[in-house]
Amino acid sequence: MFGYIKDIIRHRELLLRLAFLDFKLKYRNPFLGVLWAAIMPLINITVYWWLFSVMMKMEVKDYPFFIYMMTAMFPWMYFQGSVLSASTSLIDKSSLIKRVNVPREIIPLASVFSNLLNLLINLTLLFILLMVSGVGLSVNLVFLPLVILMQTIMAAGFALFASALNVRHRDTRYIMETVLISLFFLTPAVYSLELFARFPPAYLKIYLLNPFVGIVTLYRLCLLEGFSDILPPDAGIFNTFIVPLLACFIFLSLGFWVFHREKSQFSDFI
Repeated sequence: MFGYIKDIIRHRELLLRLAFLDFKLKYRNPFLGVLWAAIMPLINITVYWWLFSVMMKMEVKDYPFFIYMMTAMFPWMYFQGSVLSASTSLIDKSSLIKRVNVPREIIPLASVFSNLLNLLINLTLLFILLMVSGVGLSVNLVFLPLVILMQTIMAAGFALFASALNVRHRDTRYIMETVLISLFFLTPAVYSLELFARFPPAYLKIYLLNPFVGIVTLYRLCLLEGFSDILPPDAGIFNTFIVPLLACFIFLSLGFWVFHREKSQFSDFI
C-alpha cells in the first residue's frame, strides 16, 4: 500500500489539478456558481432542523440546535459527496483513463479532494456563524486539521473501494447510497449522544464502535467550546479517537486492496 501512496504523491500536481477541475465544472453553469457549495448544505440542514428541532422538539444544552447540526452535517456531506462522486468517477472519466497513463487511483481521489474544497467553504461559513451567534470559536480548533485528515483518509478508502467495484458492477453507486443513508442515521448528526443516557451503558458502548460517531464527536470537540462537558461518561478517548483512527487505516487498506484486485480488469468494462 505504501508503494501505491508514494506513486500518488509523485503525481500530486495532477491530483490537485483534477480536483480543482472537478470543482470548477460542478459550479460552472449554475447562475450562482460556487455559492451553491454553501447554499445546498444550508437548505438540507434547514430541512433537518425543522423536522428534528421544530417538529420533534429536540434541543441541545448550551448551543443553538441549528449550529449544533452544522458541526456534523457539513463533515457528513463531505464524506457522502466524496464517496458518491468517486463511485462513478472511473466511468465518467473513461476517456482520460484511455488517453493518459497515470495511476488510476488519482481519479477517485480527485473526487475526494474536490469535495474537500466544499467542506472548507462550509467550515468558513460555520466559523462566521459561530462568532455572530455568540457561541465563539473553541480553543480546540487547532486540532481540526487532524480530524479533517482522518476523515479524508476514511473517505479515500471508501472512494477507492466504491469506484473499483462500480466499474464491473454498475449498481454499486445505488448500494452505496443505501449504505450511506443507514450510516447517517446511525451517526449523531441530527441528534445528541445524550439520548443514550436513558439506555443501559452497554448500548452506548456498542454504538460508539461506529467510527463515524467518533469522527462527528471529534468535529464537535474542535468546533464547540466546552462540548466535552456534555459528552456521556462512557464516551472516552478510545471511542472518540482510537476507534475512528483505526478505522481510517482499515478502510484505506481495504480500498487499496479492492482497487488493485479489480484494476487489471478495468479495460474490459470501460
